[in-house]
Amino acid sequence: MSNAGAAMAAQADATSDRWGGFMGDGAHAVDRDRLKLRADGLTESASRYPRTSSHGWTAEQNAAGYYESLERLLDCRSGLYVDTALLLLDRDSRPIARRDLPYEDQLQQIALRQDEVESHRWPASSEIWLACALAMMPRQAASAAAPESAAATEFAYDYAAIGDAPPADARALFERLRAQYDQAIARYAPPLPAPKSAAPASRRSERRSRSAPAEDSLSAFDLDSLRHRGDGVIEVTSRSSRVEVERWPQKVPEDAQVEQVLAIDCRNGLTVPIEQNFRAAAGGAELSRRSAPVLATLTQLARQSSYGPSGWDEWLGPRAPSDSASLCKLAAQRCGAAAQTAAFEIDPTRLSTEAGAPLLLSARAIWLDYRASFVPSCPIGER
Repeated sequence: MSNAGAAMAAQADATSDRWGGFMGDGAHAVDRDRLKLRADGLTESASRYPRTSSHGWTAEQNAAGYYESLERLLDCRSGLYVDTALLLLDRDSRPIARRDLPYEDQLQQIALRQDEVESHRWPASSEIWLACALAMMPRQAASAAAPESAAATEFAYDYAAIGDAPPADARALFERLRAQYDQAIARYAPPLPAPKSAAPASRRSERRSRSAPAEDSLSAFDLDSLRHRGDGVIEVTSRSSRVEVERWPQKVPEDAQVEQVLAIDCRNGLTVPIEQNFRAAAGGAELSRRSAPVLATLTQLARQSSYGPSGWDEWLGPRAPSDSASLCKLAAQRCGAAAQTAAFEIDPTRLSTEAGAPLLLSARAIWLDYRASFVPSCPIGER
């Protein structure tokens, strides 16, 4: 395309809400008319580009062709996608010719070796993220303000916003932080498909998991208290010390034992102390129970975040050992998930032999199986 042609295209697109431009040249754009959320959780999309080749088109088609377009299927929760067809468009972006892309090309896109899995970052600033974000926006809102690619950077909690209007207790603080994460994901991805219904963890599986060597590092936790509240949230009680208590309750003896209840979001590692329990030194009778301090907890979380990213995301889970990571993996094992001993890969031998949606859905299923090794999927403990 000539510079004049690109300028004309940019001017025409500026007056239309159809195109979500990227690269800033008027030719590169996501076609909002082609965005569609599917019942299986995938997103259909198409992007327009300047022409790069005349190969594969007839002379007549080449003479009329002005743009190329790629049709895609996207899994916006994981960032996986496949190109399904290549189109030749005329000057007005109307299709002239189309050819399906072969299974082998799609397989090369979706089969990821260990190093490719580890280098995959999502969300990431790209036309794929732009297509996902536009698909989640009402058309009128999208035409008024297209999503900024900078919004695809790594998620960070807004502790200052919560500090300006702190919740009543620490459990509400945890839920406010989870809501921030949920809202960030909802900007570019539909909900994950509901997991297959899983039976509650049996006492036998809980006893078996408690005998695992991996639990040796969790001796400070009461593993009988481990509960899964749903959607990847677990709670567990741990021993605490007096120095961790901000204000000692007046009616509680000085020698009382202190416990704290932690809430952990196993999707991303968010860990918040939500309750403090005080028990008699002799006999362990409960003397007092109260919320963990909200502002002190908020300050501690903000300080921890200043040290850098947590290294825990939904794609690969925890990338460094921690008590929270061990507890989430333990909860997942109580739900029947296998402990991950091999590196995560999307093995081509495990993928569908059918192109398009079956191929992409089989790749997503492999990722969800891996995700289930650190995000529990069944009820555990009293709900």
